[in-house]
Amino acid sequence: MFDIPKSFFRLSLFTLFSCFWLIHLFGKAFFRTREISENRYQVVVTIQQKDYFLDGFLDTGNRLKNPYGGEAILLTNLKLSVKDCFYVPYKALNSSGIIPCVRPDRIVINQKEIHHCLIGLARERFSMDGFNCILPNQIKEDLC
Repeated sequence: MFDIPKSFFRLSLFTLFSCFWLIHLFGKAFFRTREISENRYQVVVTIQQKDYFLDGFLDTGNRLKNPYGGEAILLTNLKLSVKDCFYVPYKALNSSGIIPCVRPDRIVINQKEIHHCLIGLARERFSMDGFNCILPNQIKEDLC
């Protein structure tokens, strides 16, 4: 019936698949950006009368807590000059060990004061760009 050249058919098919692929990529990036922005928090930690301003990410998979006192542990990769560190054992998905922690004077997250939380001093940098602290899932209720 219709005499459509094969090159036109191939080009149309390529264009159609390219459009679906681009829509998929942009949609995925949009939802990831939305999820990150919903879990971003401004954090002020006071330790020994010194304020540290942090950009925090609420990690719903972070259930790290002190097994002795039950406090949640906020992780930061900043080099804080603190005294009186103590060590808390942890067990992660593929590793275990101890993490140095400090008891802060005060923690304020998005202008809400949080209690019963320790500061864990991570040795490695976080792979998430723009964040220098990871908030534990346990404080999610306190932020509402």
